[in-house]
Amino acid sequence: MTGRPQNDLLRQLNHQDFELLAPHLQSVELEASHILHHAGDDVAAVHFPLRSRARVLRGAGRG
Repeated sequence: MTGRPQNDLLRQLNHQDFELLAPHLQSVELEASHILHHAGDDVAAVHFPLRSRARVLRGAGRG
């Protein structure tokens, strides 16, 4: 990723902190309604939306 990101959270980082993350950032295209993680899954990647929004949906508990 080159330059400062469009994501508000990443943009708020100071230059030094952003430079630590920058080599690990990559752009990916995801389809609408793509599920990033299911409850209980190991998290292998963190997503910082640029031109979209992400939602956290919580299903009803079991019992």
